[in-house]
Amino acid sequence: MLVPVTNGVSKRSAKAANVLRKAQRFVGLALFAVFLISVAGLAYSQVQQGNPSGIPSAPPKRAYFPNSVDDHYVHFYVGFLDSVDEPSLLEQSRDRSSVVYRLICMFCQSPSLLVVRFDLNPDGTAAITTIFSTIDTSGRVKPQSTTSRSVDSIEVNHFLRSVEYADFWSMPEIKNENSALPKYDAGSSRWVFEGVRDGGYHVVFRQGPEANRFTEMAQVLARDLAKLTGSAIPRAVPQH
Repeated sequence: MLVPVTNGVSKRSAKAANVLRKAQRFVGLALFAVFLISVAGLAYSQVQQGNPSGIPSAPPKRAYFPNSVDDHYVHFYVGFLDSVDEPSLLEQSRDRSSVVYRLICMFCQSPSLLVVRFDLNPDGTAAITTIFSTIDTSGRVKPQSTTSRSVDSIEVNHFLRSVEYADFWSMPEIKNENSALPKYDAGSSRWVFEGVRDGGYHVVFRQGPEANRFTEMAQVLARDLAKLTGSAIPRAVPQH
C-alpha cells in the first residue's frame, strides 16, 4: 500500500532542493571568478615575459624613449605606441613650442591598456586623445577605440597646475614605492607619464603608484580632461 507523503516532508524536500540550487549557483560564481582572475594573470604574465603577440615585431618607425631608460616594459610600450601610430614625444621635444603630456596605464583598471594624450594649442586650448585597448591571455593587444575632444583654457590651466603641484619635472624616472600609503588597485599596474615643454622631455615610470600628487595629476588628465568614467580611472585601495 502506498503511503501518502505528508506536507511536512514535502516542505523539507523543497527546502533541501532550494538549498542545493543556491549552493550550485555559489560554486558556479566562485569558479567563474577564479576563471576571470586566471585570465588576467595569464595576460599579465605574457606581457611580463615580453610576449605581446598583437604588437608588430618590425622595428619602430620612431624613437619613443631615451636610450638611457631602464624599464622592463619599454619595448612593449614602444611596440604598442608605434602600432597605433602615436607620436613620439621625444621627437616632439625638438620643437620648443610644443607642450604635450601623455599617460600610459596598463592593468590599472578597465580597459587593460589606456593612453591619454594632451596637446596644447597656440590659442591656449588643448586637444585630448584617448585610446582604449585590451590585452588577452596570449598577450595580444587589441585596440578598441580612439576618441578626441577639445578642452578650453580653464581646463588646460587646471591640468597644468596639477603638473606643477606634483612637481612632475623634478620626479625621478623610476622610484620604488613601498610605504603604507593606500595604493591604486592592483600592484601589477604600470604607469608611464611623459611630458614635453620648452624643448625638454621627461618620463616617469611607476608600478602600483601610491595615492599621491603623481596619481592626482594623472587623474586630472584622465577624469577631468578626457572625461573618463569611474571604471576607467584607477581608485585607491588600502594595502593588505
